[in-house]
Amino acid sequence: MLNPARLDEKETDRKRALLDVERALRKIGSISFERLGDNKLRSIYKTRHFTDGWRISVSFSDGVTRRLDLIVSRLFPVTAVRAALVDRPEYLTWPHIEHDGILCLLANASEIDPDRPEEVALNILHRSIKLIEELIEGTIVDRDFKEEFLTYWFYGATDSAKDVVTLFAPNPPSRVLRVINHGGLTYVAENDVSLVRWIRNRFGRKVANKVSAHSIPAALVWLDQPLLPSQYPQTGQDVLTIAKGQDSEAVDAVTEAALHDGDVSLTLFGAEGRGGPGLVPVQIDRENSRRGMNRRAKDQLHKGFRRGKTPCEVKLAKTYGGNKVRRSQVDRADAQWVHGRGKDPRSVTLAQKTTTVFGCGSVGSFVIENLARSGVRTINLVDYDKMVWANVGRHSLGASSVGENKAVALAEKLQQEFPHLDIVGHDTSVLAILEHDEMQLLNSDLILSMMGNWAAESALNKWHEQTGRERPIIYGWTENHAMAGSAVVIAKNGGCLNCGLNRTGTPHKTAIIWPEGRELNTEPSCSDHYQPYGAIELAFITSLISNVAIDGLLEASNESYRAIWVSSLQRLANLGGKFSNTVLDELGEKTAGSSIFHIPWVAGDCAICN
Repeated sequence: MLNPARLDEKETDRKRALLDVERALRKIGSISFERLGDNKLRSIYKTRHFTDGWRISVSFSDGVTRRLDLIVSRLFPVTAVRAALVDRPEYLTWPHIEHDGILCLLANASEIDPDRPEEVALNILHRSIKLIEELIEGTIVDRDFKEEFLTYWFYGATDSAKDVVTLFAPNPPSRVLRVINHGGLTYVAENDVSLVRWIRNRFGRKVANKVSAHSIPAALVWLDQPLLPSQYPQTGQDVLTIAKGQDSEAVDAVTEAALHDGDVSLTLFGAEGRGGPGLVPVQIDRENSRRGMNRRAKDQLHKGFRRGKTPCEVKLAKTYGGNKVRRSQVDRADAQWVHGRGKDPRSVTLAQKTTTVFGCGSVGSFVIENLARSGVRTINLVDYDKMVWANVGRHSLGASSVGENKAVALAEKLQQEFPHLDIVGHDTSVLAILEHDEMQLLNSDLILSMMGNWAAESALNKWHEQTGRERPIIYGWTENHAMAGSAVVIAKNGGCLNCGLNRTGTPHKTAIIWPEGRELNTEPSCSDHYQPYGAIELAFITSLISNVAIDGLLEASNESYRAIWVSSLQRLANLGGKFSNTVLDELGEKTAGSSIFHIPWVAGDCAICN
């Protein structure tokens, strides 16, 4: 809590800044202004927290004098100055003006500068005047309404709730979609198969079985250009009119969207804006099919008919008549939006990729999670080991998974978090996969192994060589204390895994050298040897392997290579180790910070590939 002296100092700074702004305004001969106090600002801008301001009269090019408010909060000058147009046209006649007149100006680094509050205020004033002049001239009005139509749809929405969740890619043409309602939200997908799969992955099989029989059609009407606020649909008849103004596919879609017995018919309008494709939903309540009808009236859609026997022409008439519509908002949950907000072209490629990962331990679990977060469509996890308490501190799974199979538990966790992906856990070994499920590997675009088991990885390497290395395999591991980590890409050309390892699976070239005779740690109940490391050191290595894996999925290398990360020289020295010649040859003697470098993985005197 600030002490009283500091509070007094902040108040002094605020008053000085206000005086600086007022002096700057007096120097502008073409305007007149009056001071606005806290009470008046509260009555005008009831949902804001403005405490001080100036009402400025400005003569514009059309001969009209309009008033602008330049306003600040109690935290000024460390917070931004805002401007509002007092004498403004009806709401949504001009873009960039909120319902209470606040102007939406593009972000500018000069909007906040505590040392020059008067320059900040004048900058906002001049930009506001320029915007209003452009609005008066008119060229930007329709253009900006269309380019930012999602913003203005939100401003004009009858319901600000984002209760429509879309699971499909927003693109043309107009078409019929499928809808399921669950938990107060409406989920929309391309078809029943993808819709039910997403619901099952997100909420479980029981929920999916319960709601899958209740899907209904919805319409996507793709517009050749976004709607202006004056064109936003008010009634069901407006929805049909807009569809007729597009093409026959749009008319067919809204027709089918009405031919069900549900109480609400949903139409989504899609269009391309400045920021990419956008979707806006219109929901038509068919319980009250005439404007002004008693809201307590029920089952108006089927009035005069038995439920399920209402003629199609009656459903159409009661859907696209004079009944008011509810315009709300969309919450996008499709893969392109989740993995890059529709702006990352890599997400399109990764959404078509399949990978198999062997080893779901401390290294593999985080790499797998990164693959899911990157949007790799299908991920098969293979591990026969169970989660134990010793894993909890350096594994993406936690205490709730102790005793469970790592692959299965991790797949279940990630599948729920990323319901648009296909993530499957296999409680088995690499040898069992090679013997009984070879097609899983042959269908993979990339295979990763982080088992740390030379016998298993040797078998995988032999299989890779026998099948002609048609797809790359990446082997990842850590060195002692996680002071270094490697990702070895075995590609079509170059060495196989065996080329760079000795008979016990130790790399010919290590990154770190430790003193001879250094004892390894052992668990008290067995002879299991290990060297401790924590999640922080491990994060660098899992990031390295993840990055190499994503690169391999996006553009596979034709040459085998090894990517190596090494920790800082100081951290290594504290543990009694030093860099090997492999590192020094690449980075030099004075390696001060953690670094990454690549070296070739060359073919050697190998019984497997030579």
